[in-house]
Amino acid sequence: MSSTVNTAGVGAVLFQAKPGSGQACSLLVAVDTGSGKAAWTATVPGSSTGQTSVMVSDTRVVAVASSGAVGYDSATGKQSWTYNGPGKYCVLAGNGTGTNLLLQSTCADTNPKQQVLSLDSGTGKLGWWRGLPQNAASYTVLSAAPAVVSVHMTDPTKDTLMSFSAQGDSQATIPVAQVGGQLDSLHGSFDPDPDLFFQGSTMIAQLSPSTAASSSGSSTASAASSSGAVTAFDLTSGGSCGRPPRRKGPVGADRGGHLRRGPRHRGADRAARPAQPTSTSAPARRPPAVPSRRAPARC
Repeated sequence: MSSTVNTAGVGAVLFQAKPGSGQACSLLVAVDTGSGKAAWTATVPGSSTGQTSVMVSDTRVVAVASSGAVGYDSATGKQSWTYNGPGKYCVLAGNGTGTNLLLQSTCADTNPKQQVLSLDSGTGKLGWWRGLPQNAASYTVLSAAPAVVSVHMTDPTKDTLMSFSAQGDSQATIPVAQVGGQLDSLHGSFDPDPDLFFQGSTMIAQLSPSTAASSSGSSTASAASSSGAVTAFDLTSGGSCGRPPRRKGPVGADRGGHLRRGPRHRGADRAARPAQPTSTSAPARRPPAVPSRRAPARC
């Protein structure tokens, strides 16, 4: 199922054409979410039983199967383009949003064999490609704009998140294992229950407590205390942009990608503050300023 609908309210779903296990998800249905009726249906050519996904834009519905990606006119269902990978013997995975489609390919006849590719969802034309670490066990496309891929190693503590600019330039590599916690590396923008959120050059994530045990056999106190901490990362540098205030309330990001806490209700904080006593005496001298630690980078 597509993670979004277009401005006309059309979403898309991939089904198995026949019931039973092991069947390919080859039946593509565009759905008018206003009426709940099917706008059109199509059979995705060359579909396989591997991972499949579908995205929608105002002009295209794109289905991605392990055997290739196919673009359809979002209004009529007419096939517009196909892409089978950079080689003849490729397995593809990925997803997209708007005009951006990000794929990860594994090909037996390309060098390097593992690549990340950015396509224009409207035309199916290749924008850029980059090689991925060849010793990884698997990969997950987390976001198409910005382009972010997680690299899964045999040892999960060595997993990393790789990001790329709009032109395909490699940016920072962010380790999943952080001080005081662990980043999710599977549930990104296209997941129905995402743990990673992307806005511009900022990634917002929740740190989960590390499962690594201390020498005494129990989990470290620093990891336990960081459970559920929300942190923002600058994708260009890989640095942490800081954490939101500890005050309770919903967490979000403004248009600049900065973390913000929403108010619990109007006047809550003001009411919680004790009244300040008035005095006619001269104000007390302030102690000399102490140099503060370097503030975290702003995303």
